[in-house]
Amino acid sequence: MHMKKIGLLILAASCILTSCGKKDAGCKLDSECPDGQICRNMKCEADPSAKQNGDESPKQEGADSAKQNAKPTGPQEFGMNSFEENKVLKLEDLGFDIDYILSEEIRLDDNTKLEIGPGVTIDMQSSGSGFSVFGDAALMVKGTADKPVVFKSTNSSTWKGLWFDSKNKDNALNYLQIQNADGEDQVIEVGGEARLAIDHVTLDGSSNNGIHLAGDAKFTKFTNNTIKNCKGFPLVLDSYAQMALIGDGNTYENNRQFIRMNAYRFDDVKETVIKKQPIPYLLTEGIYVDGESGTLTIEPGTEFVFEHEREAVITGSVQLKLGGSAENPVIMRGLNDESNYWRGLFIDSERPCTIDGLTLSQTGNDEYTSLRIRDNANITLANIQFNATEHRCLEIGGEAKVTVKSGLNFVKCEKGNIFDHRIEGDEDKQIISELPVTE
Repeated sequence: MHMKKIGLLILAASCILTSCGKKDAGCKLDSECPDGQICRNMKCEADPSAKQNGDESPKQEGADSAKQNAKPTGPQEFGMNSFEENKVLKLEDLGFDIDYILSEEIRLDDNTKLEIGPGVTIDMQSSGSGFSVFGDAALMVKGTADKPVVFKSTNSSTWKGLWFDSKNKDNALNYLQIQNADGEDQVIEVGGEARLAIDHVTLDGSSNNGIHLAGDAKFTKFTNNTIKNCKGFPLVLDSYAQMALIGDGNTYENNRQFIRMNAYRFDDVKETVIKKQPIPYLLTEGIYVDGESGTLTIEPGTEFVFEHEREAVITGSVQLKLGGSAENPVIMRGLNDESNYWRGLFIDSERPCTIDGLTLSQTGNDEYTSLRIRDNANITLANIQFNATEHRCLEIGGEAKVTVKSGLNFVKCEKGNIFDHRIEGDEDKQIISELPVTE
């Protein structure tokens, strides 16, 4: 009996030391506890961070979270494999001199959107690097004044540039710096029926043109931009309606300093206002304005330059409001400083028109008159400077209605200042020096 009591005492002591049960077993490591429990104060307790549904273990979740929160240690490469259909990819400032590296062309389509945040710099690593936007896709560059977005190449090569053929209203370039791009003919091509807002963009350097607005494409905004160091034209437009889409605050430096117009007819005038730009519009084909209605307003100081043997015609039922002044006239001149270089301005609109503040130079090609007012015209004239021509400066049709508000200045009109068909008699009587000012 004495030995039996001793045995029971030893067994009891052993149970106390080992806890004799798994549920309340003492522990030192989490691994000694059942799944979903952790070791706290030598006891296994429920893990509060474990997923309730049991789909993923706490250890796996922690590993994935750490991976997602890991910060890049250098520039990140991206390409077409970074996109999925109907997905928005956002690029954010990583805090490096170069944030992302692009070695191919990104072709956005099928509702894909690329959003580039403030301060992002992308290194274009090949001649094929660039962005093309089609269909319903969109490229949204969201730089700021303090943190512009930068597209450039750091390996001394040129890159492809940007091409838009998307009508998505979200297409926008804001506070973007484009350096050493060199597309096939221009750095930014906006074609088809594309829509694009461009604001506070600096385009620096190209062996070609800067921006081409082609076809029926439209700027939804074009303000405060700088285009410089292009061997071609800074801006090329394919229709006269596109002229009215150019806003204020733009500068052009060290390019071929004209806004080139690749058009002749302007039929759908509507209510068009052509704003003065720091450089002239180059009318390579001249301009022929026609339509059953519409008003064409030209702001003071606007300058038009004409290629050889071209002309400007206002006809139909379009109302011209050319509003300059003696101090700040609208200028129409030839590309070369040669007499008789382009034909001149012809007014044949049946609606009342106004020309107030205009300088005409290098006109008279093919013996055309500098300013011809045809029979159907009804026009008010003021502050017009006619510079040298070998032909007539002003010709008035026999049925035309002309009101003169203030001075007309004629400089060397070799075949007479004015040829007025309203004056009865022979041609000698119809050639006069002045028109009376109408109160």
